[in-house]
Parts: sequence; structure tokens; C-alpha cells
Amino acid sequence: MIKLLVITGIIFFSIQLTYAQDYNQKLINNQNGEEILIGLCTRSVFQEKNYKEWYDEEYRYYIWSKNIHLLDSIKAKPDSLTILVVLGSWCEDSRKQFPRFMGLLDYIGFKDKNLKIICVDRTKKVIIGNIDSLKITLVPTFIFYHGKQEIGRIVESPVESLEADMYKIIRWRKDIDRK
Repeated sequence: MIKLLVITGIIFFSIQLTYAQDYNQKLINNQNGEEILIGLCTRSVFQEKNYKEWYDEEYRYYIWSKNIHLLDSIKAKPDSLTILVVLGSWCEDSRKQFPRFMGLLDYIGFKDKNLKIICVDRTKKVIIGNIDSLKITLVPTFIFYHGKQEIGRIVESPVESLEADMYKIIRWRKDIDRK
């Protein structure tokens, strides 16, 4: 019985260790020696020391937003809406827009299970896997999906504001739900 528990514990620990290695990978940026994130990431990594300062500084953007009222009408969204965020932790635009975007998602109650975050290097690549099919040219890129169908993007900087651009994409999605 003790052997079974020990083996089960080792297997469980190995699975956890393997799972943890799939997310929040880090590289040293060859241009300036800065640590950057690469590949799939969780939200929690942005609370680590190398990212927390710039993340927290922009996260509460919605507090002074003049367009936050737009998002009040889209707080209840279907589970079929998912969002993929591609960003560079080295990129000034990503450091500004990504935390703001996350604050807005939290404001509308968007579920983390419907969010995927991918960090790229300066060539817009990841170490493991291939994201070329996403056609990422600038970061950050926020891609909205209904099921597997892309319904809109915000690329690098919003056209109007994050709230207005998000509203237009998600509002369009809500109109589909009514049909």
C-alpha cells in the first residue's frame, strides 16, 4: 500500500512538473539581456517581479476610462466566445495594452477558461509550436472567436479605444446570438 502511494505521488508530481513547464517559459533577450516570456502563459506570471510593475501600472486603466459604459451592456457573454492574446513581454505596446485589456476583461467578468495567452519573441515566434497561421504582424494582437471562427481583432493599438473596439466586436457577437 505504501509503495502504491509513493508511486502515485511520484506520478502526480511528474505530471504537475511537466504541466508547469509547458507554461510561463522564459528566455533571455539577446538584444539587451532582459528576461522575456515565451509560449503559453498564465495570468499569474504577470505578477512576478520582472512583469508586475508594468502590468499593475496599466491594469486599472478602466477606472479613468471615459468609454467604460460601453462594456456595461456586454457583461453577460456566451461561453462560445473565446479570446487569444498574442503579445511580447519585451514590447512597449504590449506592456501598455495587454494589462488594460485584462482589466477590461475582468470588468466584464470574462472567464479565464475562455482566454489563451501566448508570448512571442521579437520575430513573433514561439519556441515550441508554430503560430504562423495566426498571421501575427504586430503585438499585442487580441483575437476574438465564436467557436472556431474568428470574429474580430484588435492589433497593436485600438482604432478608437480598447473599450469601443471590444464593444464593437463583442456586440456583433451578441447580435448573432439573437438570430
